[in-house]
Amino acid sequence: MKHSKSEDEFFSLAELASETRLKIYKLATQQFSYQYRTNVDKSGDPCLWGNELESILLKKNHKNIYTLSINHCYENLVKFSDKLTLMPEFARFILEFIPNTPFDEKLGGVHLKCNEYIKNVIRLFDTAELEGFTILLGTCHPLFGQDFLINADRFSSQTSNQLEQLKSKMLEYVSNNGRYRTLVSNLLLRRGSVPWTNVFSSSGDKYYLPGPLFGMGLCGMHVTIQSANMEGSRFLYDAFQPLCPFFLALSASTSVMGGILLGSDTRMRYLSEAMEDRPLHECSGKCLTRYGVTGVYIANHPTNIPLLNDLEYCPSELDNIPDLLQAIGNDVKISSYVQSILSHFPLVISKDVLASRNGDTDSSCWEQVHSLVWPSCRWKLPPLNSPKGGLGWRTEIRCMEMQFSVAENVAYALFAVLLFCAIRDMGLLFYIPQSFILQDMSLAEKCNAIINERFWVRDIFFDLHVEETLDIHLQTSSFSKQCRQLVVDAFSSETKLALENRRRFANLKSLGDDANLDTWCPKDICTCSENNSSDFHLIRLTGKELMCGSARYPGLLPVLTMYVNAYFESNIDNMSADDVDYIHSVLSYLADRAAGTIPTCATAVRNLVQDIYTHRINSPTESRTDELSEMEAQVVVNYMLGARRLSLDSLREYYSSSYQGQHP
Repeated sequence: MKHSKSEDEFFSLAELASETRLKIYKLATQQFSYQYRTNVDKSGDPCLWGNELESILLKKNHKNIYTLSINHCYENLVKFSDKLTLMPEFARFILEFIPNTPFDEKLGGVHLKCNEYIKNVIRLFDTAELEGFTILLGTCHPLFGQDFLINADRFSSQTSNQLEQLKSKMLEYVSNNGRYRTLVSNLLLRRGSVPWTNVFSSSGDKYYLPGPLFGMGLCGMHVTIQSANMEGSRFLYDAFQPLCPFFLALSASTSVMGGILLGSDTRMRYLSEAMEDRPLHECSGKCLTRYGVTGVYIANHPTNIPLLNDLEYCPSELDNIPDLLQAIGNDVKISSYVQSILSHFPLVISKDVLASRNGDTDSSCWEQVHSLVWPSCRWKLPPLNSPKGGLGWRTEIRCMEMQFSVAENVAYALFAVLLFCAIRDMGLLFYIPQSFILQDMSLAEKCNAIINERFWVRDIFFDLHVEETLDIHLQTSSFSKQCRQLVVDAFSSETKLALENRRRFANLKSLGDDANLDTWCPKDICTCSENNSSDFHLIRLTGKELMCGSARYPGLLPVLTMYVNAYFESNIDNMSADDVDYIHSVLSYLADRAAGTIPTCATAVRNLVQDIYTHRINSPTESRTDELSEMEAQVVVNYMLGARRLSLDSLREYYSSSYQGQHP
C-alpha cells in the first residue's frame, strides 16, 4: 500500500499506546471480517496475472561512474510512461513498475503478450536515459552500503550520538513519503536501537549494515495471480509456500553488497533482520518475523492437516478471537491467518483510519496492518464492492530476486503462472510442514544453493486420491479432469518407486534405524505406503532433480511440459506453435539454470568478482583489500547493464562467457 501523506498524519510510536493498538486491531479485524463475508461467494472472476519489478535508478558522477540517484526521479519518469504503471518505493533510488493492465491466464498468445511487455520495459530504459537516468535491474548496486559498512571493532564502540547521525544519514536515502519515514522512525524507537544485519564476506569476515535501509533498499520481483474463486486462491496460496525456497535459490541475485563479495547469494536474511522491530528482550527466535516464511496454510483441502502448521506466531494483543471466529463463519484456518498478521506491532498507521471507525464501508485499517507484514507469499481479498470481473481473490509470490534482464524476470513470472495452471488443473500437492519450509529458506540463501543444497519435497506431488477432491474443493473442467488422470498415468513408474521407497523406510524406522537423513515421515511407524489421504512422505532433492526429475521424482519441468502439450492439443484458446516454442524455451532456460549449465545471476557476478581478484593478484599495483574499488564496481555494473535487453538465447552465452577477462 502506497501513501503520499506527511509524517504528521501517521501515529508516532508514543501515540501507539496499548489502548490505541487495541482499537487498531479490533477495527482491522472488523474490516477483514466484513470484507471476507461480503466476498466469500464471489466467483467467476477472470484468472489474471502480473509481475512487479523493483529497479535501481543510477546517474553518472563527475568521474563518469554510475552511482545511486537519490533525486526525485519518479516525477521525471512517470509522465512519459503510458504502458507501465510507475510507483515510488521506500528508497529514493528505487523505481517500481507493473503492467498497466494485468495479463489473462490464456496460453494462447502468451508469446506476443510477454514480448510486448518486454518492449515496453525497454522503452522505459530509453526514456530514462533521455532524462539522465539509467535503470539497473538486480538486487542492488554493488557498492550499496559501502559508506555504512562497519566491522566488529567499530560496531562495539558506537556512541548514542553516532547512532543518531546514522539515522539521519539513512533518511537521506529514504523517500519523502510520510509512510516510509514514519516506518524508519517508529521501527528504530520500538527496537530501542538500530536493527543491524550481519554481513559475512566470502572469506568469512563479519561486518554490519543498519536496517531498515539495508533491507527495504534491496529490490525484488513479485508475481500476483488472481484465481476464479476463494477456494482456488486459498489452495494456490498454500501450494506456492513450499516452492518458495526453490524459487529463491533459482533466482539468487545477491552475491555482492557494500563493495564486498558475500558469503551468501540472496537478500532474504538481510530483509528479515533489517525489519526486526521487536526489542531484544522480545526476540525469542521462535516467533515468525515480518519478512520471512508465511507460516500458515489456509486451504480447505483434506491434505491440509494440522500437523503441517507447526510454526509459532507471537500471540496478538487482541482479546476478541471468539468474535472473529464467529464473524467469519467459524473458519479456524482463516482465523489463524488473521491472528498471524495481527501478531505484529502496527508500526505505521494513518490517524484517519480511526476517525471513521467503520468496519462495513472501509477496509483501510486492515489493509495498512496487512501491508506491514512481508511474507514469502501473501493472500489478498477482493476489495469491497468489487464488481464481477474486477479485482478478485489474489495470491502474491514475493520470494524471488530481481534478475539482470527483462526477459529473465518475465520467464520467472511465466514459470509461476504455468505452475498455477498445473496446480489448478492437475491437482498438484506440495504440502510439507511449515518448519521444513523454514529450513529450506535458510538453505536457499547459501552460495549456489540451487546446485549445492537439497530441499524437502513430497515424494509424490500429485493427488493419488483424485476421486476424493475432484469437483468438491476446486473448480474443475473436463480439461482439468483429463489432466489429473494424465499425470497419474504418465508418472506411474515414479510413483511405484516412491511407494517402494516408503515401504523400505517404514521397515528401517520400525527397526529404530534413523540413518537416512534425507527421508522423513511424521509418524513413529510410517504407514505412507498404505496411501491414506492424510499420509505424506518427504524426501530431499537437489534443485536439478526437483526441476528436471529423476527415477524417483517426476520433476516440475516434465509435468509442465506435459501440461503445455495437452493444452495445445486440446485447442482451448487457439494456442499457436509459436506460443508452445516460447514456453518450452522458458522452461528449458530455467531447467538449465537449475542444473548449473546457466549460472544464477549471483553466481555470474561471483565469477566476475573472483576474476577481478585474480587480476589483482597478477598486478603488483592493485590493492589487496576485500572491498571493490569504484572502478571495479563499475565493471560489475556494466556487466549487469549488459544483460538488460538480451533474449534468453543470448543470455545463455552472456552468462557463461562474457565475464572472462573483464577487469578495470
